[in-house]
Amino acid sequence: MACEGLGAPGWLAGEERVIVSVVGVVVVHVVVFSGRQVYIVGVCLGDPHAYHGMREGKLPLRTILENFINHVDTLEAKRSEGNDQYEVEFQELKQLTESLRGRSDFSCTQGEKDVNRRKNRYKDILPYDYSRVVLSCFPGVPGSDYINANFIRGASGSRAYIGSQGPLAHTVPDFWRMVVECEVQVIIMASNETEGGKHKCECYWVNNQNEERQFGTVSVSFVKARQVCPDFMVRTLKIKYTTDAGTTEERTICQFHYVLWPDHGVPETVRPLLDMVRLVRDCQASETLPVLVHCSAGCGRTGTICAIDYVWGLLRAGRLSENLDLFGLVKEMRRQRVAMVQTREQYILLHRAVRELFKERLKVIDAHPYENIATDGTPLILREKESDYEELYMRPEKQDESAKVTPPSTITTGNITCNTHPQADKQPTVSPGTHSSSSAAVLALQLKLIKTQPLSHGSLSPHSQSFPGPHTSPPPQPSPLSPPPCPRPALCPPRPLTRHTSALWDHQWPRPWGVPPSRAWCQALSAWPSARSERKKQKT
Repeated sequence: MACEGLGAPGWLAGEERVIVSVVGVVVVHVVVFSGRQVYIVGVCLGDPHAYHGMREGKLPLRTILENFINHVDTLEAKRSEGNDQYEVEFQELKQLTESLRGRSDFSCTQGEKDVNRRKNRYKDILPYDYSRVVLSCFPGVPGSDYINANFIRGASGSRAYIGSQGPLAHTVPDFWRMVVECEVQVIIMASNETEGGKHKCECYWVNNQNEERQFGTVSVSFVKARQVCPDFMVRTLKIKYTTDAGTTEERTICQFHYVLWPDHGVPETVRPLLDMVRLVRDCQASETLPVLVHCSAGCGRTGTICAIDYVWGLLRAGRLSENLDLFGLVKEMRRQRVAMVQTREQYILLHRAVRELFKERLKVIDAHPYENIATDGTPLILREKESDYEELYMRPEKQDESAKVTPPSTITTGNITCNTHPQADKQPTVSPGTHSSSSAAVLALQLKLIKTQPLSHGSLSPHSQSFPGPHTSPPPQPSPLSPPPCPRPALCPPRPLTRHTSALWDHQWPRPWGVPPSRAWCQALSAWPSARSERKKQKT
């Protein structure tokens, strides 16, 4: 990657955020935000993902994804040749679980108590004391704080999951008590009530309209259900309960029920599993509240789903590193709940699911070669915060079409696809009194206009003309810090530049590289008033 002008002041002096925007095919404008000051400090020719990786001291996202895909392909090739590395790694995981059984810091004394033994579905699947979910105690009722469930840390480091066994007939009230006390909003059920002629989970939900069931202090009623695909369905339930203060509260719970996952086996394809994980994070994007995941024992299928969502969380947050190690991830999860990812087949499924997830992300990156792409493969868009247009945020993950609630509109021009954001229709308020804040606002406006206006593939034009039409306000008087005239006057348009556009490119700094803005950017700025009026007409 070749970069020019990167030695400008402010480049190394405590910048807060860096934006790399792709203009045309290979021109990348590097913009640095430092406080309320805006500097355009250089032009890079090359891959913006490689630039981000260079700045952050790590491999670019594309390389990380490709390396992991190649790693899984290598494991699959060795397995077909009789050298099963999956088996080798899984045996190490089993040895780890066995080694933890005799350690005092991984004791399961609460589950081994006589009063709690009948609350365990399987006698060898007990929760570790240090990470178990502790319920509120009933006075005079020994063991009333016990349930066979553990907290599991997520990609953010918080208690993102609760791994639980499927409730028994006499533990369903404790199950719903856990939902209420841990503020659970989403439940993932990865088993059926009966599998192979054996009872695997008690029915703790309601299937019929106008039906209501009481489980202890919690009342559960049916709202609606939808069969998303043959593999899983989504139920919406309403619960009512009485708080310690004596008030009655209601809450809506989403239950994702994966019905085609056999016990100790794996689904035939990973696609529905990935779709379900995405839909779960559509319902609850944050990890501040735990997602309750259970199967029958609460370790095999439960651990696989938690591990897939863990990697999905890293990818969504842009925290995926070249050190991604699913073996280490499963080891860490087994330190929080026994036998997470219980079989070798589930361990293989985890690798294949993550490989498929990474292949999809590569397609997203390849499909947006002309957009402002962040290190996680998602476009950078503007978050409006009243009149402060300097803060940028990463747009939430591009979801599967079936999972979108309110998808952004799309404008296709030639070979370029631009995603627009609902907030792009708002007109920014630029104060002519402050030079730095107005420039920041104009910069933000220009970043938005790239998304919303058709682009041209013509030759480069140095500057935009002033805004035409009745929407144009008289330009403010130039400040003493206004930039010098264009160094290439022969290429300038007939009409003079306004301060709104000139300040964008030469804000307190002459352009160190001498490259004018692209024609596409200039046309987007010139067309802004008419495009905005058209959008207003469409709204009315």
